[in-house]
Amino acid sequence: MEFIQTVANCFLAAMAILAGAISYYEYITHKRKDEKELFSRLNMHYEKNSDIQAVIMYLRKQEPYGDEPDLYQLEIFLRFFEELGLYIKDKSISVDKVDIFFSYYLRELYEKERGKNLLLKFGHEQEQKLELLQDVKKALNIE
Repeated sequence: MEFIQTVANCFLAAMAILAGAISYYEYITHKRKDEKELFSRLNMHYEKNSDIQAVIMYLRKQEPYGDEPDLYQLEIFLRFFEELGLYIKDKSISVDKVDIFFSYYLRELYEKERGKNLLLKFGHEQEQKLELLQDVKKALNIE
């Protein structure tokens, strides 16, 4: 009788471990799917938003003159990164993916003279209010 009880306990323990492993696998699979969907949505927004693209086009130009984005467009651009900061903070998207796919023009904004001049017009106080943007900059080693 004791032998049967021991076998039953071992079987139940093995089933619990298997159920835990299956649950963990499903969690990881679901998390990856959610991250891909989030990334796809963010990428589409980044590419299709005309305000963000106005800043990108300005940063791409080599000559000192060109269609300078207005402060609203710059704010929309910075707020996109503020939103990315939120997703990084709650681990919905990895810093590595943000770095690979979105950080090039943020670096251009903070590290190139053309971008720095644009930021001066925006105002340091305004930019400092975007706390999650500051977190993104730290995570990406910008500034």
